[in-house]
Amino acid sequence: MKGLLTASITLCIYGMGIADRALAIVVRGDAPANSILVESIHYPEVVALYDGRAVGTLIDDDWILTAAHVATYIAQDPAARTVLIGGKPNLIAEVVVHPSWDPESLGDPDVFDLALLRLEHTVRAELPVRIYQGREEPNAVVTIVGWGRTGDGHNPELIRDGRFRRGENKIDETTPRLRFRFDEPGSSRVVPLEAVSGPGDSGGPAFIEVGGARYLAGISSFQEDEHSPGLFGVTENYERVSDHIDWIEATTGSR
Repeated sequence: MKGLLTASITLCIYGMGIADRALAIVVRGDAPANSILVESIHYPEVVALYDGRAVGTLIDDDWILTAAHVATYIAQDPAARTVLIGGKPNLIAEVVVHPSWDPESLGDPDVFDLALLRLEHTVRAELPVRIYQGREEPNAVVTIVGWGRTGDGHNPELIRDGRFRRGENKIDETTPRLRFRFDEPGSSRVVPLEAVSGPGDSGGPAFIEVGGARYLAGISSFQEDEHSPGLFGVTENYERVSDHIDWIEATTGSR
């Protein structure tokens, strides 16, 4: 891959023909289970894709935002186009990847791992989440969610139990992606539900809360695998959604 940092990159799609990139949310082992395990109905905008091996987020009544490396597999597999939203089956009718996308250059600052999936049938208007349009992501705490593999930051053996989890992290920088490190307990930047994504969480959301409302700020793309995925010290990269509002609006026809 060209344009990468010195670290290798790990993708988080579970069970696909590429390395696993995002797990079912890997959370520090001392975090209380009742804060991590949540019912997915509390996040109705979050959609399981590709038979539960990746994640997307509803941003309009007929559009899902996810990672381009996820959409590539969906476009190639007709069976992967069926999704459940609000308990009802729907069909992905169109796949639109970001014009910069190049799978050979993942990690390059000018290559963006984003895609839009158009649904055949519109969903209830209350389901989609609003996109964060501010520029105050640095040092903000984001919530990440998913069904992927999970762990505790110490054990490299990650498990997949299909349960929906959430975690948190504090954004370190936005150049050009939302980047945050999986910090150990005791670190000056650690948060109570310190977490990163796990294999099966690719394309999943990072939410910022403003005034009690949830906004989509990032899309799970890759980890810089300086350590093994799921272990303390790994650095996470989410695409910064606020940088791509013009492309999203032009593609979906929304304003």
